[in-house]
Amino acid sequence: MLIKETKNDLLNTVMITSSVNGEGKTLTAVNLAVTLSREIDHSTLLIDADFRNPMVHEYLGIEYEKGLSDYLGRDIDISDVLIKTGIGNMVFIPAGGMVKNPVELLSSKKMETLIKDLKQWYGDGYIIIDTPPVLSCTEAFAMGSFVDGVIFVVKEGRARTKTIEDALNMMEGFNILGVVFNDVSISNLDGDYSYNYYRYKKKEKE
Repeated sequence: MLIKETKNDLLNTVMITSSVNGEGKTLTAVNLAVTLSREIDHSTLLIDADFRNPMVHEYLGIEYEKGLSDYLGRDIDISDVLIKTGIGNMVFIPAGGMVKNPVELLSSKKMETLIKDLKQWYGDGYIIIDTPPVLSCTEAFAMGSFVDGVIFVVKEGRARTKTIEDALNMMEGFNILGVVFNDVSISNLDGDYSYNYYRYKKKEKE
C-alpha cells in the first residue's frame, strides 16, 4: 500500500514517528526499510534521526564512528556517514554522536538541503527516517516539513486515546500516509484506535 501510494504521487521520503516513547516506531522503520530493500528490491536509505535515543544501529547490529549529527554539525562529506548494511539494497545513516541542540540541527538549512539531495539520489527508491515521538520532543515537527509523508505508529495500551488524538492534531498539515497498529488484539481491530483515526481523517477532509 505504501509503495502504490507513494510512487503514484512521486513521494519517496517517509518519516516514522509516534505520540510517545515505547510505541515501536524504530522497529517499524527498520522492518519497513528491510522489506523494501530485500523483499521488494528497492534501493532504500534508512536514517536514524532520533538523536536523543538512537536505536536503529542496535536493531541492525551495526557499530559506527560518525553519523547524521556529525555531518550536520561538522565539515564532513555525506559519504563518510553512509553505511552499507548488507541487507538487500539498504544503506544506513546512523544518528551519530550525542548533541545538545538536536532541534537546531534537524531544522537547519543543511538538513533541508540534505533531504532534497537524498530525494534526488534515491529517486527510484525510498528514504525511511526514524524520528523522536511527537509529544516528547519537537524534532518530529522540524522534520515534518522536509519529508513527503508520515507513518504514525500506535501500540495498543501504550498511549491513551486522547494522547494519540493530540499528537495527530499537532501534525495537522503533514501528509499522514497511515497508521501502524502494534500489538493490537483481534477484539480491538475495529475499536477505539481505528475509530479515532477515522474521525481524525474525516475532520482533516472537512
